[in-house]
Amino acid sequence: MCKCAREYDACEDTCPDLFNKPDLSTECSNYAAEGLCGGSFPSDVSYKEHCATIGVPCTTSQKMCKCADENFLCDKTCPDLINVDDVKCADYAAIGICGGEFPSNAKYEDHCPTIGMSCNRKTTDVEIHEEMCQCAQQYDACQDTCPDLFNKPNLSPECSNYAAQGICGGSFPSDVSYEKYCASIGVPCTTSQEMCVCAQKHNICDKTCPYLFKINDDDNDCGNYAIDGICGSDQFPTGVKYKKQCKKVGMSCINECKDSDVWTKTLKNGQEKGCDWVANKENKRCGKWGDNKMGRARNSCYQACGTGPCRL
Repeated sequence: MCKCAREYDACEDTCPDLFNKPDLSTECSNYAAEGLCGGSFPSDVSYKEHCATIGVPCTTSQKMCKCADENFLCDKTCPDLINVDDVKCADYAAIGICGGEFPSNAKYEDHCPTIGMSCNRKTTDVEIHEEMCQCAQQYDACQDTCPDLFNKPNLSPECSNYAAQGICGGSFPSDVSYEKYCASIGVPCTTSQEMCVCAQKHNICDKTCPYLFKINDDDNDCGNYAIDGICGSDQFPTGVKYKKQCKKVGMSCINECKDSDVWTKTLKNGQEKGCDWVANKENKRCGKWGDNKMGRARNSCYQACGTGPCRL
């Protein structure tokens, strides 16, 4: 209902007012028939007031508060949002809200509570949260919530110190698992999530789990995850592509417009060639099959062949 109110410009209105809006969608209209107003949904306060109490922004300013919190900018001012990677969030700062309904010089942590939204995560929290996620991974606490970590035996002083700082329930949520929260800030906790990072790094998001066997990576253990027997287990189905499975574990995996650093083709003279070789004669070589069932070059050498995410 909060989303409906936002869509039909009813944030200033109360619950029943939404159903008087012209051209209301069937989905939104159905809520009237369910008799929610005055029951589980209050009928005497505006949508922007009530929706904020359940953590759902309605107005643009409230959405900016949520963006600031998600991007660790609560100690910054309105215009700083324009620099984040999330396009939707950046757009809010670019459409003239700053200096209008949202004061330009007010910090998010100060202004957001005045419009019913909380904003706790600051730029100084980024490193702390990342390190706590690493602690959770190290002590097998990915399925646990924030406070549970500090009950682990033989916890290192570095990890123990976060308990003394009172992070849990403040900037770090205490009611969701490390697996879920860490993924939301782009930090893997479980092995499956680590594999998604590897898949993204090597641009194999449209490949399936065993493809990591083909990774020859000196920087980390990407290839070893497949060897460890994760593929085919409940953690990572063998036949599911990374771009689909990674969504299920809270991570994103989207191929970029670049060539694979994994795909190779061994010629008859024993020379091993990669996507740069394909690019020299793409018309003839994009259909070539790679080594070890890596598939045709066009399905990995995206930039060389103008395929996949590089397709115009």
